[in-house]
Amino acid sequence: MEGFYVPTDWLQFNVGFAYINAQYKEGQSTESNLLTDCDRLSIPCDKSGLAGFVTSGDLAGLVPPGTPETSFNAGMQIDWPLFQSNWAIQGRLDYSWQDRIFIDDANAGFIPERQTVNLRLGIEDGHWSIAGFCNNIGNDDTPIFALPPRDILGVPHYAVVNRDERLCGMQVSFRS
Repeated sequence: MEGFYVPTDWLQFNVGFAYINAQYKEGQSTESNLLTDCDRLSIPCDKSGLAGFVTSGDLAGLVPPGTPETSFNAGMQIDWPLFQSNWAIQGRLDYSWQDRIFIDDANAGFIPERQTVNLRLGIEDGHWSIAGFCNNIGNDDTPIFALPPRDILGVPHYAVVNRDERLCGMQVSFRS
């Protein structure tokens, strides 16, 4: 679901929500059959779904890797004219949240939930634009994704894709 609301010429709101109840009905995974390495994962590991900490390879009831159950986003944008000039104040605030995602067929390793807040504020006159911005204001360091490659003995060596740290700066641009 997503929605937009524009109460005035200078103010806009947006919101979005997604719910996915993805589960395998049946199937077998050779990638996750008879793994006993749950304690050695380099990221959080859910032992509750594993029978005696040994995986069977059975996919029934498990969630496909990389699929968050829920996600949410919201934003607000302003474009306020400054008096009788061509200049306008522009600003944007965005928030997004994503539920945890499993990274392997056994649903043992996962990336925890993550959230991001971005802010941009500036002025513009149609030619010149001067803006300050700050992405990932909360400096959330939750990884974006991970892949569970294994060596020849089946030991995981997770390749984690980290997210950018807080990044703040200023941008000046000119359009003719």
